[in-house]
Amino acid sequence: MLVSPGARLESGGTGESGSRDGAASLQCQRECPARVMVRLLPWLAALAILAPTSARAQFGLGLPINTTLVISKPASTQIYAGQQIVTIGVGAKQYKFVLNDAYVDNDRIRWPDIWELVRVHRPNFVMQGPHTEEIEQLAPGEMLTVKAMFAPLDRTIEVVFTQPGRGPLEPKTRY
Repeated sequence: MLVSPGARLESGGTGESGSRDGAASLQCQRECPARVMVRLLPWLAALAILAPTSARAQFGLGLPINTTLVISKPASTQIYAGQQIVTIGVGAKQYKFVLNDAYVDNDRIRWPDIWELVRVHRPNFVMQGPHTEEIEQLAPGEMLTVKAMFAPLDRTIEVVFTQPGRGPLEPKTRY
């Protein structure tokens, strides 16, 4: 029985039982919010754990993402001067490249999302596929466009094809 704070308790019996009922109902008023909190506590804890979204959470089930990287091999004496550097592992070797351009063929995911996911790892990407030898043979100063499928769960880039230069972004020399 719920009682408002200013209401009188009416009891059909003695005044003693009426005061006990009033005490029980007042005690229920104090305990009910505690019971509600105890019931809500597991739900609030689950929400606090699952609510923060990270870059990894944006990628859904980890399906491969169509990605294009335009990289160039820096000269040994080159100063990077604010250029974005990407490390790529091919087999047991790691290579360091200047990232000239990168983009993703996806409506939901952008390149900054992928970079946020891989930037803390060394190498940033693990490359595999049929055209990885072209990465290994890239001379300093040369530019290469790599069209690949990026797997977010293990940071693997499966090379689909490579093209010398900036690829479709390169200015046309003949029209």
